[in-house]
Amino acid sequence: MKRYSFSRPIEAELQLFEREFSSVLASDVSLINDIATHLAAHRGKRLRPMLVLLTCGLHGAPPRAALQAALAIELLHTATLVHDDVVDSSFLRRGAPTVNGLWSNRISILMGDLLFARALALLVEGGDLRALRLLSDAVFRMSRGELLQEEHGSDYQLMERNYFRVVSDKTAALIGACCQLGALVAGGNESHMHTMQQFGENLGIAFQIRDDVLDYVGDQRTLGKPIGSDILNNKLTLPLLHALRSADPETARTMLAYAQSSEQGRVEAVLAFVRDNGGVRYAEQQAEQHLRAALACLAGYESSPYLTALEELVSYVGTRQE
Repeated sequence: MKRYSFSRPIEAELQLFEREFSSVLASDVSLINDIATHLAAHRGKRLRPMLVLLTCGLHGAPPRAALQAALAIELLHTATLVHDDVVDSSFLRRGAPTVNGLWSNRISILMGDLLFARALALLVEGGDLRALRLLSDAVFRMSRGELLQEEHGSDYQLMERNYFRVVSDKTAALIGACCQLGALVAGGNESHMHTMQQFGENLGIAFQIRDDVLDYVGDQRTLGKPIGSDILNNKLTLPLLHALRSADPETARTMLAYAQSSEQGRVEAVLAFVRDNGGVRYAEQQAEQHLRAALACLAGYESSPYLTALEELVSYVGTRQE
């Protein structure tokens, strides 16, 4: 797994995390083991468990105390990805075959359910029902965000306010829960947990906006998906919203029609339109605002390797290319 500068204070915990992640899914059902092996081999950045571990350390407890919560978070996140690939009919993720691509939609849904159940069991085993409440609230918001996006998914004149509602629920809710869990496990008070939620949610919104931007200016080999894939999938993104709002009505109508087309030439035209009409720059500015708000949440903490790592993580989110 690729290592980042902000993972330095928790290297030992991350190594233990990887061993535990495989063991918590071990089963006497060979199909489960096969899928678990595939998921472990094509894992993501592990940013969410890193946030749990780092925020635990930030509040004065050894990060290893948060290992079980970190495992639960990653199991839940993986479950949502497995289900999302079914919903989106995606057969590749990070350049590798998805579970539904290798097996079937039915098996993917069942495996996602198993991952959800294992995540909840880990939190129950931890003995603090507040952790279970945090996670259940995050799952509720994530589902609500998905449904809101479905309701307005093809409405390219959707108000920016609704875009941020979707992003806040779909992406930021779980990242906020990660940071809250770290503070909770470390014995932080309600004020600490609220601050960490604000930190995580601002970070999560910026993370998603950066995803939107990379769909217009990223490198396909680095991203592991084609540039313009959000347009091809008819997904509403902030750069496009702003460019449409800034254009004259006739141009906006033409670009709307192009954005709802799957023709590659028209997709290229939309990409150029968004870049030329300030959509990318506007989205970058919005991401920067949320990153500054995230950093402001860290201002009251004493200097430590965990604080430095979280500040580096904020910087990474704003400049990442993957």
